[in-house]
Amino acid sequence: MTMLLSFVLFGVVLSEILPDAPFWPSIGLAAILIFAVRPGSLGAVLSRAHASWEARLFIA
Repeated sequence: MTMLLSFVLFGVVLSEILPDAPFWPSIGLAAILIFAVRPGSLGAVLSRAHASWEARLFIA
């Protein structure tokens, strides 16, 4: 429940900052993080795990 409250409060803080943030650079950064950095880092971590390629792809 505390985590939910923290997300709501974080959303309130972001709603005040959002009009000042540049939209397209923010979307570009989010896309790079979601589609390149996160799968790459998880792939590096999972390289030593004993899991099938399907499981690794699902996690990444």
